[in-house]
Amino acid sequence: MRPFILITLDSVPWQAFLYADTPYLDSLGTPVCGRSHGDNTISSHHALFAGHFPTTKDWPGRQPKFGPNMATTFGAKGYATFGAVALPYLYPKFGFDRGFEEYKFRIDEKVQGVYYCPLEENLVFLRMCLDRVSDPAFVFLNVGETHFPYHHKGEPLPEWSEWETTGAQGNPDPDTFYRYCRNMLRAQVTQIEWVDARLAEFDWPKDAVFYVTSDHGECFGEDGFFNHTHGAHPQEIYVPVVCSDWGWLNEG
Repeated sequence: MRPFILITLDSVPWQAFLYADTPYLDSLGTPVCGRSHGDNTISSHHALFAGHFPTTKDWPGRQPKFGPNMATTFGAKGYATFGAVALPYLYPKFGFDRGFEEYKFRIDEKVQGVYYCPLEENLVFLRMCLDRVSDPAFVFLNVGETHFPYHHKGEPLPEWSEWETTGAQGNPDPDTFYRYCRNMLRAQVTQIEWVDARLAEFDWPKDAVFYVTSDHGECFGEDGFFNHTHGAHPQEIYVPVVCSDWGWLNEG
């Protein structure tokens, strides 16, 4: 039994991932383009936990059988199960803690005006969990820094941090809209690279199998859209997929 690490980089489209320099994630496996089963955090993570991984023509095998609930399935196989999430959409009230021995989340606590739990805080929690067990672990980590407004703790909030998903207050003119979109895309790419460096520093379990993806993508001005939940826009659906051992995953 090998440890299994499932990481979701929230809101990262395939396009933005291609722009980013991610030496650590690239070292785990060749990134491929997958098609998510949802255009928002809740629906796509429910699908993922039910065993519906992003589909891709590059998948070298069959879909793994981790449903109907991934954490419960791994627990029944003798795995320790730990989860740490960044965003309130993944709180227990939506059922995401089912099957986990330990599940870390925050309630109504803002970090620099934004509701998410910092990656470094969640990594500290996971380190404590992993250090106290000898059994192989199933670890789920949701990363929020790549989600709007695309910043990490310690940085000043960007100018668009109070922007509504339907547009800035007062409905911005097209020049402002597309300027924000260009800058937000750059900011998300920067956060992907920052996250890659933090993940590289973590002492992951030896011989672990990694599956890294995004729950959904994001629009940055394409067809006049920003953010997500617009329903099946290609920028929302196509996401990166990195797997360190497809053979092990196919045996699931």
